[in-house]
Parts: sequence; C-alpha cells; structure tokens
Amino acid sequence: MVAATKLVSTTSEPRQSTRTASSAYHVAEALRKNAHHGLTCVTCEIRDGMVILHGKVPRYYVKQMAQEIAKNSEGVDSVVNRIQVETEPLDPTHSR
Repeated sequence: MVAATKLVSTTSEPRQSTRTASSAYHVAEALRKNAHHGLTCVTCEIRDGMVILHGKVPRYYVKQMAQEIAKNSEGVDSVVNRIQVETEPLDPTHSR
C-alpha cells in the first residue's frame, strides 16, 4: 500500500530548501515503502530538518512505527509526532 503523504516544505533560508526537499522525499519514500495499512493516513510536514507527523492510526505501535521511519530517514534531525491513535470499537460478531 502507498502511504498518503502530504509534504509541506517551509524554510526561511534558500540554501536549506534543497535539503528540506530531499528530507521530505526520503520520509515520503520510507512511509510509502512500508506495507502496513495503518500508515495510509499519515502525512508529514518538513521544516528545516524537523518532521511533523499528522494523521490517525488504529494502534499505538503504528504511531511508533511512523515515528521510527521518519526518525531514520535521511536528512531528518528531529520528529514531532502528532499522530492520533483511534482504535475501532470492537465488533461483537467478530471472534478472535
């Protein structure tokens, strides 16, 4: 699956714009390459080497997975994880 990744690049210094664009590309590619369906609603914003993650995921570990993917991406200095965990209500007809 492909992660829906919106990239917003904001920087005040022109010489950093290439770095910011490169970082955005690497984070987006890393999220897209991950096959976990919970990451399809994660978006990211890049600001001078800082990645801000947004979206909603079904489980806490998916939130952590997105953070680790972003943190380990090239050109990322820090990560702010604003992803919300929204578990789905249990379906009484669904057996485990």
